[in-house]
Amino acid sequence: MSYGIDVAKYRLDDLDKIILENISRKLKSCQSPKVLILGSGAGGVALSLAKLNSNIKVQAIDILPYSNNFLHYQNQDSILTQKLKFTQADMLEFVTNMETGCYTDVVIQRSLHYLPYDSAVKLLKLLSEKIIGHLYLSVSGVNTAIATHYPNLKQPLNKRFFKLNEAGRKKFSISQPLCLYSLQDIMKVTTACGWRICYHKTSAFGNIKLVAGVD
Repeated sequence: MSYGIDVAKYRLDDLDKIILENISRKLKSCQSPKVLILGSGAGGVALSLAKLNSNIKVQAIDILPYSNNFLHYQNQDSILTQKLKFTQADMLEFVTNMETGCYTDVVIQRSLHYLPYDSAVKLLKLLSEKIIGHLYLSVSGVNTAIATHYPNLKQPLNKRFFKLNEAGRKKFSISQPLCLYSLQDIMKVTTACGWRICYHKTSAFGNIKLVAGVD
């Protein structure tokens, strides 16, 4: 399985920076955020959040085995053992089984598009029922370079789940099927699932980023 380059391992993007700023504000107001990161990769964002303050808890989830990366972080700083956890799991299965109110915020960076439409809808609905704070979401858009290697882009959203062509799989190191979104697509889906969009942006590369609260 290959899900592309783990961008956050090397640098934080503009949405990552918004996440850190917003969570920092919660910490300064004496809140104790509990952040769930779905599709965490090697933990670039998770580690940055865990280092913010002793009053934060971060639970990272990924379907791939990144346990050694998180153990490395914890071995370097024993305080992180109490603040930063990793679980290898399917994100939809994990959210289905988790209790309501366990987490104040959820981050889904570059991973929702690896779910078929129906599964993505189910995940976003469950999160709106179980998360008490904010959703930070980014997905690959229909105007990205990835989309030039994507078959059947004009298919309806609920049927738009395909692998890249061979050239695209090699170029982007993505072997899994994707559902690519337009800005209107992801905004409509997110609001229909019970979220109120506070911020949205399409990057220069065509990736779509948004922040939403629970209605």
